[in-house]
Amino acid sequence: MKKWMAIVVGLIVVLGVIGTNTYLLLEEQMVELEDLDIVMAEEVDMYESITASGIVEPRSDQRVYEEPQHGEVEEIEVDEGETVEEGDLLVSYEEDEDMERQMISTENRIDRLHLEAEQQNEQILNAETRIANAENNQESDEVIEQHEQERDDLLFQQQLTEQEIQEEEEELAYYQAQHDDAYQVHSNVSGIVHERNEPAEAFEGESLLHIVSDEDWDINGIVSEYDLVHLQEDHEVTVEANVLNDREWSGTIVELGTTPADEEDPLETEEENVASYPFTVQLEEDAPELEYGFHVNVFIDVETATDATVIPAEVIETETSAEEEADIKYVYLIEDGIIVKQGVETGISNEQGVQILAGIEDGDRIVSQNEEDPVMSGMEVDQDDSTQ
Repeated sequence: MKKWMAIVVGLIVVLGVIGTNTYLLLEEQMVELEDLDIVMAEEVDMYESITASGIVEPRSDQRVYEEPQHGEVEEIEVDEGETVEEGDLLVSYEEDEDMERQMISTENRIDRLHLEAEQQNEQILNAETRIANAENNQESDEVIEQHEQERDDLLFQQQLTEQEIQEEEEELAYYQAQHDDAYQVHSNVSGIVHERNEPAEAFEGESLLHIVSDEDWDINGIVSEYDLVHLQEDHEVTVEANVLNDREWSGTIVELGTTPADEEDPLETEEENVASYPFTVQLEEDAPELEYGFHVNVFIDVETATDATVIPAEVIETETSAEEEADIKYVYLIEDGIIVKQGVETGISNEQGVQILAGIEDGDRIVSQNEEDPVMSGMEVDQDDSTQ
C-alpha cells in the first residue's frame, strides 16, 4: 500500500512539473507587437538599372587635312592647345600665280567693259538730242526714224555690254571664292586645337589639325543587344566619370544605333556571341569638369515590373529542402495575430527591394528577424484593436 502511495505522489509531482513547464512554454510563445520590427509589403513600379560604358566627345569638331591639289602648305596658323573662334584662319597655302593672273585679266576686262558702257550711254544721250531737235525743226518723218533707229541700236549694244560685265564679274567672284577656299582654311567651330601635325610629319590620312568644341559634350557609348531592347530615344540617364566619383550629370539618349558597333571600337565588349550597339547621350547641363576622352559610366533606369509587390531583401530567409534539393525562400508573416512561416516566390531585385511573385500580397505585415531575440512560427502576437 505504501508503495502505491509513493507512486501516486511521484506522478503528481511529475505532472506538476510538466504543467509548470507547459505554462512557461506557452508564455514564451507570446510576443508584444511593439517589440517586433515589422515591414509592410507594398506595390511599386520597379526599375532595373542598366550600366553602360561611354566616352566624352565634343558635340562638334573639325578636322583639317592637307590638300596637295591646292599646292604647298605655307603655314599652319595655330598651335596645339590654342583656343580658336569660328572664322579664325587655320591654314594658309602658297599663292597660285596662274590663278592670280586670271583674276587680274578678268578685272581688266571688267574695267574696259565699263568704259564701253559709259561711251554707249553718251552716244544714246546724243541720239536722244538729235531726235528732239528734228522734231522741233519739224524735219521729215524719215529723218526722225533714222535717228530713232540709231538710238535703238545703241541701246541694244549697251544691253550686250552690261551682260558681258555681269558674266565677267561672276567669273571673278568664282576665282576669288576658289582662291579663298583653296588657299585659306578657316575654323568652322569655336573650341580648342586638340591636335596639330606638320605636313611633313603627318601620316597618310592623318589630319593636320583637329579642332574640338569646348562648350558642349556628348557621351558616345555602347550597350549589348539584351539592353538595347529596353531602351528608346529620349530616355533619361545619369552619367558619372570614372575619375570624378563625387559628380554626376543628367542627360538624354538622343540616338540609338541599329547597326552593331565597329569591332575595333575601344568600348567594344569582349563577350562572345553578343552584339553591341552604339548610342549617344546629350548632357542637359554644362560640364566644365569633363575633358575630351574621359571614360564614364551611363546609368539607365528601365521599368521592369508595374505594380509589383515588393519587400526588403533582408526579411527573406532561405533554407535548403532535402527532398527537393533546392533552396526554399520564406518570410515570417503576421496572419490573424499569429506569426506564420510563409513560403514566397521571388522575381527581380534592385535597390528598391525584392519582387514577390507569390506568397504575400500588398499590405501584408512581415517580421524582420532579430538574431538576439528571433521569432518562430506559431507565436502569438499581443496587439490591441487599434493596431489591428
